[in-house]
Amino acid sequence: MKKLKLKAESLSDLEVIASAVQDSILRMNEIKYNQAGRYMTFRFLRFLNESNSSARLQSGLRVDGVMSVRSRGLNTLDKNFMAVLLDINFTKKQSPAGVINFIFADQIEIQADVECIDMILADLTDAKKTNKKPKH
Repeated sequence: MKKLKLKAESLSDLEVIASAVQDSILRMNEIKYNQAGRYMTFRFLRFLNESNSSARLQSGLRVDGVMSVRSRGLNTLDKNFMAVLLDINFTKKQSPAGVINFIFADQIEIQADVECIDMILADLTDAKKTNKKPKH
């Protein structure tokens, strides 16, 4: 299977990336915010929603133009805490700026104030079969 490499610069692009990363699993210590560089990175096990087989692979997501980050429901003390990414959406403020919302299971949310939508998703490894398929 071909590895994904997607760039989002618009709301419709963001929706494509959001559907690709739905049901991804990550540790909270795999989320990094570089305030000086104004970017965030996420490393996670992405479920291959675009495939008929049950498989996961390691992927990376980079968000540029990040001005600030806040969270709700996040256990910052346990860096090995696992979370499931359910959705990514965008709330426009003063165009093109807005807030990218990363919505996780268990009412966890991370919000990134951004200058504009500027995001790259890239698969990093080959897919490995899994017997654990998301239930919804």
